[in-house]
Amino acid sequence: MNPFNSDRDLQAYLQRARAGFRRDPGVHDAGTDKPGPPASPKPEYESKWEEAYAYNLDLQKKIGIILDWRIHPIKFRLAKATFYTPDFLVITCDAFEIHEVKGYMRDDAAVKLKTAAEMFPWFRWYLVRWEKTYWDIKEIGGGR
Repeated sequence: MNPFNSDRDLQAYLQRARAGFRRDPGVHDAGTDKPGPPASPKPEYESKWEEAYAYNLDLQKKIGIILDWRIHPIKFRLAKATFYTPDFLVITCDAFEIHEVKGYMRDDAAVKLKTAAEMFPWFRWYLVRWEKTYWDIKEIGGGR
C-alpha cells in the first residue's frame, strides 16, 4: 500500500529525504594535519517507510522539536533467544523514545513491541504509521 498519491510523489519525498542526510566531512584540528572524526556513515534503512520517517525526524530536529535521533541503535533481549531491535531512538528534552515504523504489523512484531514496552518502561514507546497525509503516532507504553 502506497501512502502517497502516486509513485512520483513518493520518489520526490525520498529524494528530499536523501538530500537532508548529507554528512559533513571530518573537520581538521587547528594547527595540525590530523583529520577530525570521520563523517557519520549513511543510515541503513530497512524500508522506504523508515527512510521517509527519518526525513520527518530530521526536520523535527532542525526546528528544535527533538534533540536527536538514531536508527537501529540498540538491541533489547526479550528472552533467552529472542531479541528486538527498534527502528528509531528519539531523544527529546525530557525522555528517550522508541519509535517503531510499520506499514503492516505481523502478530510476532506486535508481541515483541508490547513485550519490550513492558520490560523496559523507562523509554516511551510509539507505533508509527503513515495515514495518507500524516504520520499516525500511537503511544504503546512506558515513560515512567
